[in-house]
Amino acid sequence: MASYKTEISDYRKSLQTLEQQMQSQYDKAVMALSGGALGLSFSFLKEIVGKKGIVSGEYLLAAWVCWGASVTCTLASFYTSALALRHAVKQVDDDSISKAVEAGRFDLLTVVLNVTAGLLFVAGVIALVLFVHRNLL
Repeated sequence: MASYKTEISDYRKSLQTLEQQMQSQYDKAVMALSGGALGLSFSFLKEIVGKKGIVSGEYLLAAWVCWGASVTCTLASFYTSALALRHAVKQVDDDSISKAVEAGRFDLLTVVLNVTAGLLFVAGVIALVLFVHRNLL
């Protein structure tokens, strides 16, 4: 029995460590997504399009909207992931973890948000490529 309690205690500690690491990755993900994508599009706008005038600006706007929504989903997924980890810690604390490990709504929501963020980011890249293509012709 002591071994089981030690394993559960170690598992709880690992959940808390994962939560801390996940929160640490939060800033990196937000900076990489928003800074990189938006910076690239602004640079293109300034250097390439310049005084020629913008053609098909709706593609650029779509890219910005997609990236903004992607960042929003990423932010939300970090939050829901933290909630899922807290739920798992609670299960360890009240010993319900040994009865059944349920994924829970926060785990599912985190997966949906992560997939959506990735798709939106790709959609933003596609929109920017279309914008660049239209402006370089």
